[in-house]
Amino acid sequence: MSDRICKPFFGNGGSMKMKLVITLGILTLLVACAPNIKVFTDPGSPIIINKGDRFSVELPSNVTTGYSWEFGTPVDPKYLTVVKTDYLNPDTTLEGAGGTQVWVFEAIQPGSTTILLEYKRPWEVGEPAIQTVLFDVAIQY
Repeated sequence: MSDRICKPFFGNGGSMKMKLVITLGILTLLVACAPNIKVFTDPGSPIIINKGDRFSVELPSNVTTGYSWEFGTPVDPKYLTVVKTDYLNPDTTLEGAGGTQVWVFEAIQPGSTTILLEYKRPWEVGEPAIQTVLFDVAIQY
């Protein structure tokens, strides 16, 4: 590596290889210590999670059709917090291809609750969803 690039980052003292090894070691530890988030995609399988853990629900969606997933009933704040929602674009350049809608939740306290999601066009008020899914959630200590 060029001194012009490395000196501002590592300074002038010590072995360049040693500093690189230490930096890579720290980065590896940070990645290894990051919390694992369980991903759930099948409403037929119960979500069993521990209090304080985070998990995600992921469902196929195609926003180019105007349809998207929305909560059929609000999430019970006694048991779950919605941490983040996102739409992941498809891994293709094909026009009109569908992606994935993602919700990240945090389990607040032990107990049972559900997550009801409906696939519909938000402007079609009063129209039934074309698909409904219900996830059963059990939160343990």
